[in-house]
Amino acid sequence: KEYRRQRQMCIRDSVAPVALINDPDCSAEEKAHLGAEIAALTHGHSLGFIPAAMMVYLLNEIVYPTRKWGSLGEVTDYVWERIHLLYGKKYGRTKYMLQMIRHAIELAEKNLFATDEEAISLLGEGKVAEETLAIAIYCCLKYPDDFEKAVIASVNHGGDSDSTGAVTGNILGAWLGYEALSLIHISEPTRRSYIS
Repeated sequence: KEYRRQRQMCIRDSVAPVALINDPDCSAEEKAHLGAEIAALTHGHSLGFIPAAMMVYLLNEIVYPTRKWGSLGEVTDYVWERIHLLYGKKYGRTKYMLQMIRHAIELAEKNLFATDEEAISLLGEGKVAEETLAIAIYCCLKYPDDFEKAVIASVNHGGDSDSTGAVTGNILGAWLGYEALSLIHISEPTRRSYIS
């Protein structure tokens, strides 16, 4: 149980800043590999470090785009393909994680369920990294222009909501930008005294 918890925590807590390295000599692939290496320090299983690599690659492509993207879905599809090429043949469990991500994309696009909680339940509880990333991607793609709705959807399920909310906030915050975030999310964070 602790192993599963640690696998999920890495994607939430450790790797997002790697995507923000502002060095033109450091490619998105190199950053993804670095994110995977950082995650592998404490999460040696491929389902611990491949989701970390995908999150880094996705955030990097949002912040430092290699082309003009029309939608967050386009970026996610592109990164999905890149992760498949980078890790698909080397690590057998990559296929499983990528299937989860593809399922999340399809659930968001098709909108077949009455509630987000129903759709999210098909992706897991967010207790491991691949579930956390899949739930976050679902919420971001379902509400690509509404930070609040995406984060609310990402935390209103029966699983590990702090992690799914944090990853959703990272991805959609990067996509929408600081200016799009509601002032309440910026100026009045919970437990503000602990932050400074």
